[in-house]
Amino acid sequence: LQQVNPKETAELMTYFDGQDRNYGVKKVKCLDNPIVQKIIAEHNLNVESATILYYPRGSKNEAHADNAIVHPDGTVEKVRPWTRTGVVFLNKNYLGGELVYPNQGCILAPTVGTMVLTSADYEYIHFVKPVVQGERFTLVLRIL
Repeated sequence: LQQVNPKETAELMTYFDGQDRNYGVKKVKCLDNPIVQKIIAEHNLNVESATILYYPRGSKNEAHADNAIVHPDGTVEKVRPWTRTGVVFLNKNYLGGELVYPNQGCILAPTVGTMVLTSADYEYIHFVKPVVQGERFTLVLRIL
């Protein structure tokens, strides 16, 4: 994979708070869910928010950072207090939808129950490839 230069990809880096995503992804907040609370307690995480992301067939997520945006002039602005992001894969009855961290040279094909824990900073720009068949569900934890 090629490195993603934040300055060159500034127009692609968007933070999607409180709205449906432009690429077909829907989300619902779930911090009060008992199963989510169990995951948080088992891993002793300081979680500010928890969200289920639903990716129907054809949906994807463009390159972005979870707590920062890069302006067209290349300056980075931290827009959220999160330090880490946890992604838990909830199903695998779909094709596509791989989670890609281009700066780390990493493509993750989901395994049910696996949690990926990364920095939320702009060095960890990531995206989700289009879902080709089926529906993809993930739990996203925003960790302080």
